[in-house]
Order: sequence, then structure tokens, then C-alpha cells
Amino acid sequence: MMAQDAATTTSSQSTTTTAKHHGKKLNTDTTTTTGATDSTGASATHTSNMTKKTRRKHHGKVVTEHSATDSTTTTTTPPPQD
Repeated sequence: MMAQDAATTTSSQSTTTTAKHHGKKLNTDTTTTTGATDSTGASATHTSNMTKKTRRKHHGKVVTEHSATDSTTTTTTPPPQD
């Protein structure tokens, strides 16, 4: 039987800013964390999105809306058979 690689956890973060018409701005922060693969070949990936939408209304008033989404995906890759 072959030795398995050391378990690793990876994480990445990104921010996307989208400018829209009439002073609207949309910021999305995305964090993706991929967990280590266990002995059965299962690995969980967690994705978190935080969205902040800024709108400029009449009379110079600024309105900010927040929303968040979370998702977890588990994938299983069977270990190689000898």
C-alpha cells in the first residue's frame, strides 16, 4: 500500500468590487476553505460570501445592504487501490 501525502488545508480569500450606474457599488468578499482529505478520501470545502451593496439615494443619503451566504460541499475520492 502506498503512503498518503500529509494532510493539508487550503484557504483563499478574494474581494470583487463592481461599480454600477447612479453611484451604486457592490463589494463581494469570498472566502474558500478546503479541508484536509481524511483516510476515506473525504474532503469538505466551505465557501462564505459576504456581499455589501452601497446605494446613493436622493438627497445624498447612502444606504448599505449586507447579505451573506455559506455553503459546504463534501467530496469523496477513494484512495488508490494497489
